[in-house]
Amino acid sequence: MAQHVLDDSAPVATDVQPRARRRSTRAAQRRLGWALLAIFAAVFVVRVAPGLDDPFSYVPSGGGLPVDSYNDAVFSLGGRALRDVGVVDSKLGGDWGAGDHYADHPPLVYSATAFAQAVTGDNELAARGLALVASLAAMVLLFLLLIELGVPPPLAALSVGVALSVPMFVDYGTMLDTLMLGLPFAVAYLLIWQQSIDGRARPWALGAVAALTVLTAWEGALLIAITLAITVLLRRGRAVLGTIVAAGAGLAAGLAATVLWLVWVNDGLGHLVDQGLQRAGGGASLSVGEYLDRQLTWLRDLFGIPALVLLVAGVVAAVAVARFRPVAIAALATSLVYAGAFHQGSWQHDYWNYWLLITLTLAAGALALIASRAQRPVVTAALACLAVAVVVTGFTARTPVYLRTGGADLAPELAATRHAVPGERWVPVVQPNAARAGTSAVWTLPQERFNLGVPLRFSTPARAADFARRHPTYWLIVNSQVVRGDDALALLTAP
Repeated sequence: MAQHVLDDSAPVATDVQPRARRRSTRAAQRRLGWALLAIFAAVFVVRVAPGLDDPFSYVPSGGGLPVDSYNDAVFSLGGRALRDVGVVDSKLGGDWGAGDHYADHPPLVYSATAFAQAVTGDNELAARGLALVASLAAMVLLFLLLIELGVPPPLAALSVGVALSVPMFVDYGTMLDTLMLGLPFAVAYLLIWQQSIDGRARPWALGAVAALTVLTAWEGALLIAITLAITVLLRRGRAVLGTIVAAGAGLAAGLAATVLWLVWVNDGLGHLVDQGLQRAGGGASLSVGEYLDRQLTWLRDLFGIPALVLLVAGVVAAVAVARFRPVAIAALATSLVYAGAFHQGSWQHDYWNYWLLITLTLAAGALALIASRAQRPVVTAALACLAVAVVVTGFTARTPVYLRTGGADLAPELAATRHAVPGERWVPVVQPNAARAGTSAVWTLPQERFNLGVPLRFSTPARAADFARRHPTYWLIVNSQVVRGDDALALLTAP
């Protein structure tokens, strides 16, 4: 009988040891994954840290693109108003005072900016620091999402590091905008949604994150709507009913709160409707070829050719892998519909496809997972070479500002946006089509209002021309051009 007990216990001991080794291996892989992710995060921080507290300024001939800190200033002004004027009087940051207000986006960005300013002070670091924190949070959440999809932690970390080495992230990851602030919320939502359709539903968490995603970025509402459609199409019956209800409730709550805020700030929905129609149809005169050419230019500049190869190959791989398919389709469809439905926005703003970073990360993860399972040296080597090309191209690419200025030294011109003109109380920003003095110029250069602490107002072209004659060495900003002396007069007096 004793011999029987010994024989019966031997296999148990043998089985316990492999399980312990597997647990130890998984723990070691997770530690390695976190270490690799921390290395990339540190490289990113070192890369962007020198410019975090640079003054907000205007880049001449930049086409009004927010890489020159336009959006940083816009949302910083709202955060300042919320803190200085109060929650009610500032309408949660949408009303800046002196007749200037801005509420074209969901409201959470203003509250988040006000919190950042409370931490760092009313300065440029608050805006860029907030965007940096959002970017670092997005890294971590993308890493966790890939692990959830079955990618080993070391490969998940490498996939995130490679995908986020592109200029779209490296250069725009510290620009404060609803898309940058909303990225971690979007990834968090996808992570909880994936767990929910896997049978590990957390309805309250899913609904709360869905609402926060909508309150941060318009694209978030589209993402949640698309995931709801996919959830229904999965046909898993009552098993996903709680997921549909929770996500739908979060979507409805976020949209309701956003619409009520917009009505409060804009005195109705007319402005929102006009803005939506402008974004959807403002570029209607463009041919399909012209639009696609612009989009390919943006993608080439901000992702790079190697990353686009990775994206295309990886999307095919992600759709082929059943585990990746729902979340990959949701992420890609969101970016495509958002760019196509609001094609004027994606034509004008090169960062419009920022959330395509989610799809690129999923693409990298899917390829890494397939390569690890195939265990073929040729496949592994090819993928490694492509990954190196993405990283090298991303960190050596010309920045968006460089692409718009040709690398010229614009310090004298930029100074015009940072200091008041000597002897004058009005801000030197003029548009000849401004028929009367006192018309708000806040949408031209909010950087000046942030820097000077006063409302922006146009001067009449005649007054500006007189100023240019009396002070030929002082810079003026006329029709998005920084000019002085005779050049200023030529623009201001043109019929």
